[in-house]
Amino acid sequence: MFSNQGGILDMKRLAAVLVLLMALAGCGGQDVKEIKETRTTAASPEAATPAMPPGHNAQMPGMGGGAMPPGHPTISPYKWQLPEGWAEAPPTSMRIGNFKITASPEAECYLTVLSGAAGGVDANVNRWCRQMGQPELKPEEIAALPKVDVLGKSGPVVEVTGSYTGMSGQQFTDYTLLGVVVALSDQALFVKMTGPSAVVKAEKDHFLALCKSLTEVEAAGNAGAKENK
Repeated sequence: MFSNQGGILDMKRLAAVLVLLMALAGCGGQDVKEIKETRTTAASPEAATPAMPPGHNAQMPGMGGGAMPPGHPTISPYKWQLPEGWAEAPPTSMRIGNFKITASPEAECYLTVLSGAAGGVDANVNRWCRQMGQPELKPEEIAALPKVDVLGKSGPVVEVTGSYTGMSGQQFTDYTLLGVVVALSDQALFVKMTGPSAVVKAEKDHFLALCKSLTEVEAAGNAGAKENK
């Protein structure tokens, strides 16, 4: 009897051991599976980063080469004769013509075209005066300014000397601004030069020659039509 009871107890112990071993085996298999899945995820982090489309440019907007504003010509509708001693720089988003004086790179000249009246001639003349720290001109004073012919229109020539405040807010003393603003049929054209007074005044004739040399660029279709006549 004791022998039978001992056998029963041994079988119970064996069954308990088998259950424990099966449980451990099951847990071990789950651990292996989880580790395998974790390693698979960590081995390919690129999968979380979307691929860039072909030809994508990662450059931030406005960091050079930015798009032209709406209504602004992407290609200059005008051509000009470059004055002697001047060099051209690439156009920028608001300037269809950029120029430097080779011997004096601190001076610059540029050409801008805006749609419509762009505030009017008088308002822009006085904006330039304020930019140089000088008082605004009265209408009769603006009317008395010397004129230059640009694209068949007459525009006032503004010459202001003072402390020039650039677009960044930096000030330059003893600077001169030469500017011409011309109201065209549906546009306003600006030619502006700034730099040390001695440099700008010495280049005034070249500045005026640039203004006078401006002509319209013929469209390809118009040029072909003229040739066929």
